[in-house]
Amino acid sequence: MQTEWVRAFVLLKEKMNFTEAAEEMFVSPSSFSKYIKALESDLGITLIDRSRHRVCLTPEGEAIYPHALKLVEDWRSMRQSAQYLAGGERGELHISVSAAANTSVYIRHILAFFEEHPQLKLSLHEYDIRDARKAFQDGELDMVIGYTGVFSDLLDSPASKELSLLVLRQEELFYAGILPENGPGFPEEAALSEECAPAFTQPAPGGEPVMITLSQAVSDRLILHQNTYTEVLGLLDSSGVDLHSAHPIVTTASMDVLKAYLLSGTARSLLSASALRALGLENRIRMIPIREHPTLCLGLLCRTGMLSGPGRKLFDYLREMCGAGTLYR
Repeated sequence: MQTEWVRAFVLLKEKMNFTEAAEEMFVSPSSFSKYIKALESDLGITLIDRSRHRVCLTPEGEAIYPHALKLVEDWRSMRQSAQYLAGGERGELHISVSAAANTSVYIRHILAFFEEHPQLKLSLHEYDIRDARKAFQDGELDMVIGYTGVFSDLLDSPASKELSLLVLRQEELFYAGILPENGPGFPEEAALSEECAPAFTQPAPGGEPVMITLSQAVSDRLILHQNTYTEVLGLLDSSGVDLHSAHPIVTTASMDVLKAYLLSGTARSLLSASALRALGLENRIRMIPIREHPTLCLGLLCRTGMLSGPGRKLFDYLREMCGAGTLYR
């Protein structure tokens, strides 16, 4: 059995499209199809139901998939560990940071760490978080800093025991927008003590601070940045918010577009305090606390096999410099 066969099967399950999966492996569709048939022949079972017009796994294929996924993850982890064993303390760490996660402080810490350890090499990448996820899965990245909701399915997968996550910061979400007097979705009876409200949360026209529920927040037109989109949707879903009955949630890859939407009043957003500061809107946008106090988690994700040598040193350094981070697995 060859690793390419197993990887092809895993990609096909993820993409559910032969052409897209073949492009992911940089092979022709015919070569990709041969990989799947070779794996079926080696296992002695049929993995793909070819009687249907769309890609569909057989019951045997569904049962085999978790094992195939683990094999692929183990192979990637083994290759990564081998690279560092071969390089010793002169390893090179490939790290991605998300431009929209307000990670400048962590970049400074990372650069300071490598200045203190000149024998180590740093390859710093600024990816969109979804591209970073793909590069991480493909073994091109060692560590990724970003909102952890994008990786929630990985952390819940059979391969999760091979991953480690350091939570660097938790951020409370707020409802951000320019609020008209007696605007929709902002109940007059909602009350929040002054000391609990952020310094830049302005009182409502009546004088009392207000706060809203998640359901009220999504009853209006929202715009979410794509780097927090997955985590925010997961948070809403886990809180029992029916997204299908809500107004459309618009996503954008541009922080400038998000800023324009907010300032024009065309749409509102769910933002963290640090995101608002990054947009430079502290004094122009009102932040309304949400009653359920939902939070986003910014974290550093890596493979557990990386936590030796330079990987462990950087992990420990960031834990010390960034405060009480929580290490999972």
